[in-house]
Amino acid sequence: MPAVGKSFIANETAKILKVAIVRKDDIYECIHSEINTEENRNGICYNIIYKIIETNLLSDTDLIIDCPFKDHKELKKLSSFIAERNGQLKSILCNCSDM
Repeated sequence: MPAVGKSFIANETAKILKVAIVRKDDIYECIHSEINTEENRNGICYNIIYKIIETNLLSDTDLIIDCPFKDHKELKKLSSFIAERNGQLKSILCNCSDM
C-alpha cells in the first residue's frame, strides 16, 4: 500500500546503518515518460532492482530496497534470488491501519 511508511523506515534505517537505498519509485519516475504502459514500467523497474541487488551481492555490500511487493510470492522469489547468491534478505512489513 502507498503511504504506510516504507520510505520513512528506509530513510531512518539507512541513516543508522550508513547503507545505500534503492527506491523503485526513483527508477519509475526516470522511465515514466519513455515507457508506454504501467506494466512495462514496473517490469523494467524490478529488472533493474534485481540487477542492482546482484551487483551489490557480488561486492558483498549491504543495500536497502525501498520497494513494495504485491504478494508473498514476489517476496519469496526475491528471497530465493538473494539466497542463491549467498545473500540474506531481511524484510520489514509496513501495514496501514485506522486506529
